Amino acid sequence: QTEAALAACNALKDKMDDYFMRCKLAAFNADYSPVLDVSAARIEAISGQDLSTAADEIATYPLARVQAKNELPLDQGINPAWQAAFQTLKAVVLDQECAKKKVLTEAEWQTILGKFAAYTAWKDAKKGQEVESLGLERIEAILAENRKQELLDLIDADKALEAEAGAIESVNRLMHLYRDFYAFLKNYVTMSDFYSRDDARLAVFQAGKLYIDQRCCELCVRVADMGKQLAAAGKSGMYLMYCHCVSKTTGKTMDIVASVTDGDVGDLHEGKNAIFYDRDGLDYDATITKIIDNPISIRQAFWSPYRKFINWVSDKIAKSAAEKESKQFDAMTQKADNASANLTTKPEEGAAAADKKASPFDIAKFAGIFAAIGLALGYIAGALLKLGGFIGEHPVRNIILIIAAVVILISGPSMLLAWLKLRRRNLGPVLNANGWAINSIIKINTTFGATLTILAKYPKVALADPYADKKHTGLKILVWFLVLVVIAWFILRRFDLLPF
Repeated sequence: QTEAALAACNALKDKMDDYFMRCKLAAFNADYSPVLDVSAARIEAISGQDLSTAADEIATYPLARVQAKNELPLDQGINPAWQAAFQTLKAVVLDQECAKKKVLTEAEWQTILGKFAAYTAWKDAKKGQEVESLGLERIEAILAENRKQELLDLIDADKALEAEAGAIESVNRLMHLYRDFYAFLKNYVTMSDFYSRDDARLAVFQAGKLYIDQRCCELCVRVADMGKQLAAAGKSGMYLMYCHCVSKTTGKTMDIVASVTDGDVGDLHEGKNAIFYDRDGLDYDATITKIIDNPISIRQAFWSPYRKFINWVSDKIAKSAAEKESKQFDAMTQKADNASANLTTKPEEGAAAADKKASPFDIAKFAGIFAAIGLALGYIAGALLKLGGFIGEHPVRNIILIIAAVVILISGPSMLLAWLKLRRRNLGPVLNANGWAINSIIKINTTFGATLTILAKYPKVALADPYADKKHTGLKILVWFLVLVVIAWFILRRFDLLPF
């Protein structure tokens, strides 16, 4: 309604300015008030005639009664000759700009007029209003009078305006290329924004930072389709954590995938909580929903088989203990259920029968686990001894070589596989799974990957812990030494390697 509002203001602008000037003069000298306001003599002069025909005379009176306060009442006291125009102004402009106000000051009126300055300047500078104002009636008149040349001139003018308007689209594209093409190249071709590791200019696909398990993961990408991610992102060769993020401030939710490129991953699991900050600094509560496990470093790959083996042993022991506890509980409840049927049994006989039925602590299962471990080590050592080419007759050297060979056989394949995967780590499949048309290989080697995950560094503070465990370092070393001696003695005796 800008055009209608401007027309309503222009219709009363002169009259409003005249009114406010009269009010300022009345404030300057109160003696001028009767002269500045409409005089009784002028009204008496026209009172004898039909006042409906005296609208022109009444229109010359002030817009409202002149007062020294320099305020215009909005709800009453408006000159009848200007009442219709004032109601239009009030409905289109004043009810929006001065809502719930009963008076209008000169400053407020000038503020309202100032809001039309940009629109008026644009309208005055607009090209083609000559043609725009012709309309259908003008064209019909030209055709009726058979003024062919004038019609051709009109068509040429319209074509010129059309060509100019069409060129605006090209200008718009050119300006966007000028502004964004360099950033496009740095994010899709050279990837320099990503490889620069400059927090001031993150790559366009980096969604923010994830803080979890005493580390900050800086390579986080928003997930558009979880199904496509799980199907394609595994080809990246990276350790990926998928998290669901919820902002308590705004209620927004998003799914992200974060890459872990440094540190230990033993405590990372589905359901673990974290904090995510997006590019604008808004924080989210994050929860791990899925993990794609891949090597992080050669060091982590070295310990991976032992960690998996320890977890397997722990699970076996826990499962066996749980089964034993379940059987004991079932036996105890069975005894309680059958107690009423065995009331005639002597206490001594009942106790003896119960002892016979109750299965003792089955240590054989636990011994079997450790026996399996010993046999596995024994077979490995035996296989090495049968090679016979690199092991001499010295017992101490044999023990060292056997232990080294066992370590190489266990950790070597895992480290080799990790080395191969670390060389092929590629962010491309993660972005491709989001629908990004990126065909280049975005490699993340070990050196660069270490910069994408920042590990927490704590200050060195020496404080006495009153609840610290008692240290028995010497005893622990002695125990471990004896264990290693027993294992070595068992292996050497098993294959008759001892000289005595």
